[in-house]
Amino acid sequence: MEPSSSSSSLPYKQPGSKLLPLIQIPSCPPNTRVRFLGCIASYDITTAQLGLSHPPSSILIKTDVSLLTNSFSMGDLRDGEWVNVIGDTQEREEGEEALVRAITLWSAGGINLGKYEKGVKGRMEADALS
Repeated sequence: MEPSSSSSSLPYKQPGSKLLPLIQIPSCPPNTRVRFLGCIASYDITTAQLGLSHPPSSILIKTDVSLLTNSFSMGDLRDGEWVNVIGDTQEREEGEEALVRAITLWSAGGINLGKYEKGVKGRMEADALS
């Protein structure tokens, strides 16, 4: 039996995440899967929200980690710790900070920020060409 040429018979596939600098997250429309690096500025245990920044920028991305609270300990969420996040941007009211619902979060360890930022820029330039 030959596969159907109709696109409606193809299974739905969630697109991969877009690797972006943190400062571009607020400009993403809702339901965009993003990947970014952020520095923990705060953690609210009652709402399971991290405040992530990328100094020297003053932009703060609220990151809902409620789906992940069983996968890390409180010691993993220290102020000043750099983390990688993959998640989906959420709907927000005008004037509210950007909100991302994290589906994966892991430590960036001893990351070289200069090399990381150069790599992100290169990836964005390559994506723009394709």
